[in-house]
Amino acid sequence: MEIVALLSEHLLTAFSLAAGPRHSVRIVRTVAAFDAVLRLHPIDVAVVDPQAAGVGRGGMLQLIPVLARHATVPTIAYTTVSPEAVRACARLAAHGVHHVVLKGYDDDPASFRALLEGIGVEALSDAVLTLLQPLLAQLPGPVAAAIESLFQLPQTVGDVETLARLAGTPRRTFDRVLARAGLVQGWTLIRAARVVRAYDYLRGPASRVKEAAAKVGYLRPEQLTDDVTLITGFLPSSLRRALDPEDFVARVALRLRRVPVVIAPEPPIIHHATRPGVHNVPAVPALRTLRPRTGS
Repeated sequence: MEIVALLSEHLLTAFSLAAGPRHSVRIVRTVAAFDAVLRLHPIDVAVVDPQAAGVGRGGMLQLIPVLARHATVPTIAYTTVSPEAVRACARLAAHGVHHVVLKGYDDDPASFRALLEGIGVEALSDAVLTLLQPLLAQLPGPVAAAIESLFQLPQTVGDVETLARLAGTPRRTFDRVLARAGLVQGWTLIRAARVVRAYDYLRGPASRVKEAAAKVGYLRPEQLTDDVTLITGFLPSSLRRALDPEDFVARVALRLRRVPVVIAPEPPIIHHATRPGVHNVPAVPALRTLRPRTGS
């Protein structure tokens, strides 16, 4: 995961422990540098301390337009408890920053790391659902809501029966409801949701399929390998190099669209005059008769 962090010095140590060696972190000191990194690099998550942005020196006026320009990048506010910081976080919340971590309260490495990795997955899931929205809009409301829940928490849906139950639809008709909206079968949706959840784990420079599979809830890593190949066409080992997040999301969304079956028209029927022993037969292309060459 690629992270950009605009943080005060006293927050960097705790944040570095949370990010760990698995993620690539770009530390910046100014709002201008923060904006430049977001423009030039494929950032997955941004972490901002409003105090570092210069709460009382007009820094927020510079930061808010930057966040608006890069609204697709999920952002976490990480700061200390103070009246100024609380007011700044409230302003950031009005511009889409809904995750706040307070130093000394909920910034232990395990919790912070889970938030960093979870928010990246949420962004991927939301992006897939956005591309599928025209098809989801054709579903009954409870069915669409069940699919959205599946992509947010795939580990809670073990099989199609559970998904159908969440959708309030009988299992025997569930796949037909999906087909009418142009979506693939429920089991493929479940496998795709798990692959989206695992994608960020697989992107790490030292990622291991076994560890990613365990995090997503697979019993065996071979199951994750099969699902990644089914949904993306790539092996987990090559996924990080082959597909960036945007390409990955587009490929998953395309895989979940049901391909219409095109039925070729039947050949025309030539109607012959009926006589005993002769029936109407389909027309066939005429064959060119090859004649043997004659000597000159």
